Amino acid sequence: MLIKLQGCAKNNFILIETQGSLQNPDYTLDWANELHPFHEGFEVFAGKFEDALRQKFPGRI
Repeated sequence: MLIKLQGCAKNNFILIETQGSLQNPDYTLDWANELHPFHEGFEVFAGKFEDALRQKFPGRI
């Protein structure tokens, strides 16, 4: 459903794929628990959001 929303021109919607972003073979290095990554994991996610914002708003981010 989210992918369909992103493709619709009238929606100002950006889907940022984060699933599978933390692929360290040693699970304990990326995740503090099942829901929250460690600082380095958050940096990976933040980079994905920053890339999407730079693409959407070139020259402003």
